[in-house]
Amino acid sequence: MKIVFVKMTDYGVTVCGNCGAELVCDDCGDMPDKCPDCGCDLDYSKIDE
Repeated sequence: MKIVFVKMTDYGVTVCGNCGAELVCDDCGDMPDKCPDCGCDLDYSKIDE
């Protein structure tokens, strides 16, 4: 599957770099490894901290 970088909006919301779907953590606080909408593998390495 295609690997895409996660982007952060001006409002601090993380979104899929491919389809723009909002990425939300689960009940344990873990972010998804795959986009829930398009299924791409997500790479969080380029998010500014």
